[in-house]
Amino acid sequence: MIKILKKGEYVLDDVLIRDRSGRDVSQVVSEIVFGVKMGGDPTLKNYTKTLDGADIKDLELTKEEIDAAVAEVPAEVMETLQEAADRIAFYHKAQLKEGYVLEEDGVIMGYAYAGVFKDRAAYDRSCEVTIYLDNNAKGKGCNGGGGGTAHSNGSRGYGG
Repeated sequence: MIKILKKGEYVLDDVLIRDRSGRDVSQVVSEIVFGVKMGGDPTLKNYTKTLDGADIKDLELTKEEIDAAVAEVPAEVMETLQEAADRIAFYHKAQLKEGYVLEEDGVIMGYAYAGVFKDRAAYDRSCEVTIYLDNNAKGKGCNGGGGGTAHSNGSRGYGG
């Protein structure tokens, strides 16, 4: 059973420590991530079998499998998970800046937005920029060769 700790029942630093051995696993993790990027699903399945001992056939669960698993989770845990999901979504939405969309003949050809790089004072003048440009829009200039329009999407971040 999962123990749910309420605020004040834990020391945050103790909760956030994942590996108490002090060993640096970043190289191993980088190799695994690179391997999965290069080898795709078969590599991921192989790592799952090797590291977790699970021989999985499908990487996606059916709706029925998800519903069955959710039905086994106690209501208090589901409430906590939903609260965490809501907080994460709220935090990320607050970090997004206004985005811009490039449209050409009603088709979205690209978008760009910027968000907080790191939530630390040392980085308060830095931002992380995300830009997507469809292959069909490359080399046409910022307005898609005259037929497109770059405009604010009127929300906090693309799609938002």
